[in-house]
Amino acid sequence: MKKLILLLLFAPLISFGQIKEGIELCFEYKRAVSAFTSDKEANEALDKILSVIGASRNFTLTPCDNIFNALAVTYKGERYILYDGEFMKKISELTNDWSSTFILAHEVGHHINGHTRDYLLAPILDDNSLAKQRQEELEADNFAGFVLAKLGASLNQTIAAIDLITTNDDDTYSTHPSKNKRLAAIKTGYSKALGNENIVITGDYEIKVADEYYYNGIEKERSGNMAAALILYNRAIDFNPNNEFYYAKRAGIKEEFKDFRGAIEDYSKSIKINPRSEYFVLRALVRDYENQITKTYTDLRGRVIYGTPDVMLDLNKAIQSDPYNSTAYFTRGYYKYRNKNYYESITDLSIAIELDPENLKAYEYRGLAYRDNGTPFEADMSDWDLTDAIKDFTKLIEIDPNNSEWYFNRAVCYNLSYGSGYRSLSMKDLNMAIILNPNYGRAYAYRASVKRSLRQNSSACEDIRASVRLGWSKYNQISLYCD
Repeated sequence: MKKLILLLLFAPLISFGQIKEGIELCFEYKRAVSAFTSDKEANEALDKILSVIGASRNFTLTPCDNIFNALAVTYKGERYILYDGEFMKKISELTNDWSSTFILAHEVGHHINGHTRDYLLAPILDDNSLAKQRQEELEADNFAGFVLAKLGASLNQTIAAIDLITTNDDDTYSTHPSKNKRLAAIKTGYSKALGNENIVITGDYEIKVADEYYYNGIEKERSGNMAAALILYNRAIDFNPNNEFYYAKRAGIKEEFKDFRGAIEDYSKSIKINPRSEYFVLRALVRDYENQITKTYTDLRGRVIYGTPDVMLDLNKAIQSDPYNSTAYFTRGYYKYRNKNYYESITDLSIAIELDPENLKAYEYRGLAYRDNGTPFEADMSDWDLTDAIKDFTKLIEIDPNNSEWYFNRAVCYNLSYGSGYRSLSMKDLNMAIILNPNYGRAYAYRASVKRSLRQNSSACEDIRASVRLGWSKYNQISLYCD
């Protein structure tokens, strides 16, 4: 398998599956642990390392437990250095305070030398031999030795970590070289620094220049300078027109500038290079956003149509490309709801929830689909549907009891249900919605209608006046509720 993750020290002692699981946890939950004495210290160390070679900071330093290592990885086109705080601390305790800096410098060396492959592409890349991987480790060691010498570490302090945990066993079938080879590489880099020689950076020149433009573009984008980011992404593509992530990033900027055609073209180029499921979703969203702005597709009453055929086609392709893409199912379910295709919407949103139980919006729109599929205005009036809608909104309220919208939606379901006691439950939820949001004009209007059905006319009149005052109801509705 082509090198995806460059393991530094303990790779022979743990399985790739363990490493992969730890990385996924970090990307999903961003769980923070102490890497050095603090994250601040780790970031300061990274800045010192980069200052030695005058490189810009285009890595994201991410603390990550459960990986028992430190490693360089590219994920969705962005470069990360992940580190396990406890691992770093133990190495330093067993050697010296420079060991943590060496480990970090080694991982920077992998990025600087262009060794990392994108995490998501690992299953389809298969051209790095063990010999090539060992060579890359030596290049990273050489780089780390050079950096630590420039920062003032002694040779013994520089080699301590590798000297501690590596062996001179036969490395023929290993991704990592034997101890003597690694120590020799470190010493070579260290000697170059003392002799004021420059460190040699390996790899294709055009790709390295393109990456520099790309990562600087990411920094500009993060700082809010979209125009500068666009220029840098353009330059990255000039040097390397075969990188899917460059086009995807540029597409996002073009969408910001409402250049929808340009964004769609760039996502299409990303898809041509690698038909990743998420690109189809992003292209679908741009297509729909364009229609909301331009109003190209409308119904007979002039209302904008959501989820036009080209949008739905992209979402279908996204799901074909990755049947486990919860976002694709959610987005398709959302558009089906907007188009009143409630039954299929419920199916898609249920799959989205199964794949991602933390997607609260999926529960919300499934609840709305259950509700609207069971109203008297639709063909299928069903208390069963309303019961399921109530269950979804109840779950959401349990998660966040301060969301007025969810109380309102459950109140509507209670009011539409048949049987004793439901309207009192509806009133209770409407009262709570208004307590949480006193400016909720729609809730006042709906509560007025419920009160009128309960013959609470005076109180209904007060609510409709409040709704008019808040701009939800029209003034002429007052005469319908107030004598």
